[in-house]
Amino acid sequence: MLKKRKIVTRISLSTDSGEFDGGKGRDVILEGYRTMAEITDISWYSGGTLSMRIYGVQPEVMNKLSTLGIRTDIVAKNTISVLAGYEAGSGEPGRLDEIYSGSIHTAYADYSAQPNVSLSLEATAGFFEGLQRVPPTAHRGDTKVAPLIEALANEIGWAFVNDGVTTVLRDICVEGSAIEQIHDLARAAGIACIMSSNTVTISPYNGITSSTPVEVSPETGLIGYPAFASGGIAANTLFNPAIKAGGKVNLSTFVPQANGEFNVHTVQHRISCEAPDGEWSTHFYANKEGLHLNGRHD
Repeated sequence: MLKKRKIVTRISLSTDSGEFDGGKGRDVILEGYRTMAEITDISWYSGGTLSMRIYGVQPEVMNKLSTLGIRTDIVAKNTISVLAGYEAGSGEPGRLDEIYSGSIHTAYADYSAQPNVSLSLEATAGFFEGLQRVPPTAHRGDTKVAPLIEALANEIGWAFVNDGVTTVLRDICVEGSAIEQIHDLARAAGIACIMSSNTVTISPYNGITSSTPVEVSPETGLIGYPAFASGGIAANTLFNPAIKAGGKVNLSTFVPQANGEFNVHTVQHRISCEAPDGEWSTHFYANKEGLHLNGRHD
């Protein structure tokens, strides 16, 4: 039975940005619109990115966001989160997974293809936080890196997950924004650092050691055959939010080299709803050697 795709977008304005017109307050939820989105997550040090178009949005909402797009001093304080999945129907429950959360840095109404007017949005996880300087982090002697990164995550209101890092640094001093300091500490420690959905996750350089591999096969949605890329493989599946950068997949194909457990280092979701023949896929790059950080690998 075919399931109806669903994408829900929530946009929240900062206090500096004011409110949406019509008494909507600072939050607006957009669902039921023709929507196309591309989300990319990389398990290195960059925040996940979003590129999205939503058609048929009320003019007052588009105008508010378009105005904010000119104000670079406040636009990045406005956030967006995206949930995707299927609607309930025919006795089956619906399901939505949050697949993105980040700071809006570009927003405008695109009138170039009337009557198909769209709201164009671009966002990056940690964009606003990366602009705000915080006090330097400095310690003499030996210091565990995990508590330092946790304190910086707390500084910007993000959650923190330590997945097996015990690395100790000596005589450390980093400065800049909390995001920059987290990056510098992770590089110095030679660990993986993933920033996604307002969460900082650190792990040994060979990947997220405690994650359960996601089964990927023709039966679970594998599209075509994996392709061999530099240092690993690239594969496409039907949209699968369980596949995450820094996680693992267990591939089952008839190609011997494309079987077994792989560490995922890049994930790209290309999704749409209310659009005939629109995309609904997950593309990922993975390898068996773990994440290549600072020239290190298994």
